[in-house]
Amino acid sequence: MHAEKKETRDFSFEMEWLEDLAFNVKWDFYDAPDMCMDEPPSMGGSGKGPNAARAIVAAVGNCLSASLVFCLQKSRVDLGDVKVRCHGQLTRNERGRLRLTSIKIEPVVQLPEEDLKKMERCLGMFEDFCIITQSVRGGIPIDVQVYRDDGEGNEAPVDMPE
Repeated sequence: MHAEKKETRDFSFEMEWLEDLAFNVKWDFYDAPDMCMDEPPSMGGSGKGPNAARAIVAAVGNCLSASLVFCLQKSRVDLGDVKVRCHGQLTRNERGRLRLTSIKIEPVVQLPEEDLKKMERCLGMFEDFCIITQSVRGGIPIDVQVYRDDGEGNEAPVDMPE
């Protein structure tokens, strides 16, 4: 029997130190613009860009939401606006070091009530397809709650499968 070959995809990019604690990220991805990452002034930076903790939370939020939108589009859901609230919590450990200890992602999806049934299938699977969430979740608890916006400014949580 032959061992199944796993697919791997490598990527590399560079970061260049600017000043203080600021770095410029030069992505290897198509025409993506550079991004400045920095720490807030309270941590010794100048706050010119997001810090690493915010970048991780944004990556989880983006990956989850893209996975959800992809599934909803494939399910022919009539999507309106999609907004995503991203929350991170930093806590000092027993040695006094700050650690990212929890992430909460709240996609708010505008869709008609008649498309809620179509959404159910996606709610049972979209998290599993998110590369970042499934990679980070082993070390940081991630809570996900999808909300439905009725298009008139009212939003309500959607029951998530167990």
